[in-house]
Amino acid sequence: MAVFFTYAIFLSSLGFGFDTDAWLMAQTAEKLRQFRIYDPARSFGNPIYEFLLFLLQWKDHWRISNFFNLLIFIVLLYRIPTYFNLTLPPEITSVRILWILFPLFLTNSSSSMESVPACWFLLEFAHQVKMKNDNAAMFWLVLAVFTRLEFLIFICIASVPIWQNWGKRLMVLSAFWLLYLFWAWGKNPTQFQGITEAFFFYLARIGMLMESAGIGLLLVFIPVLILWKSTEKELSFLKTISISNLIFFIAFPFEWEYALPGFAIALAISGKKIGVIRSLFLGLLIFGGSLFHPSFQQIKTGQVRFQLEWPHEKRMAAFQDYQWAQTADFNEKTIFLTGATLYPFPVSRWEKVLDNRIFHRRNSNFFVGERLENRRLDSLQNHGFRIFQKRIQPN
Repeated sequence: MAVFFTYAIFLSSLGFGFDTDAWLMAQTAEKLRQFRIYDPARSFGNPIYEFLLFLLQWKDHWRISNFFNLLIFIVLLYRIPTYFNLTLPPEITSVRILWILFPLFLTNSSSSMESVPACWFLLEFAHQVKMKNDNAAMFWLVLAVFTRLEFLIFICIASVPIWQNWGKRLMVLSAFWLLYLFWAWGKNPTQFQGITEAFFFYLARIGMLMESAGIGLLLVFIPVLILWKSTEKELSFLKTISISNLIFFIAFPFEWEYALPGFAIALAISGKKIGVIRSLFLGLLIFGGSLFHPSFQQIKTGQVRFQLEWPHEKRMAAFQDYQWAQTADFNEKTIFLTGATLYPFPVSRWEKVLDNRIFHRRNSNFFVGERLENRRLDSLQNHGFRIFQKRIQPN
């Protein structure tokens, strides 16, 4: 645990995270703080968490919000016996080992992402349902759903066994959820137009998912199989939530974080069954395997390479790119094509040129863009822009 938290604290000092979504939510929080305007980050946003960042991200920027997530993960570790009916120390130790070594918990608890708080809210909801504290359960459910909006979909599926008591509450919550979606619709441009582009976007996201995961995250389906065979009645609701979440993830495999609650529950139930030594072996296997990322750059030649990449390496690279973008300047108009979601922070120094796809750093010739079609690139070239795919020196 000491090694984990030392490493996590180090990661917490390196910007909001290497996931560009963390930077997008930081931009939303700063716009809310400066202009009192809520501009949802990515698709429909994560409203509760983004308003929380509005309170947490002040002068120290990422440090407070990153440490807040780390604190929530400590709370999760402390609450493990309560959530999963664990009484024996070896059982508790087994589950904590698996959670500490699970890569998604390491990366998300050390960055300003909503995944860990959302997982906590969901587990508290399940626990309050088990304790028949319906009002408290509803409170945690509202927090979970409006932290990650897609939660409502699989929670409604998982709640079929308790629909008699929860049907009306879920219908009311669904009504407010739909009202929010109606309000947020169109605030962020879609990444594709038409069915064909949507299909290729879907395939591209799956490819990116596999490349970013590392082979270790595939091993987490071993605990999922153990979860599937579990017959403990007291954990049946948690099991149903986990399976519903994983089915949702299989239908929309865009981010590993979509499946974090399902994986967390599966790891906990399996850790309870397999003991400390096997949990340590499985945890190290998952964590070690996650360091080896498949590279598909040479796939056209029939080659697939695996490269070793530690979490801090990718995090430091993103942080260095962010620092570079705050000072880089050029004599001619220059656009860098992989930074519209990462670099425009603080928002007072950047202005939006095109939707959320091109940003300009004020008083400079420097622009960043993302997901630009060929006709847009042609237009930029015709207007005298130099276009680059990776970071370069101004000279």
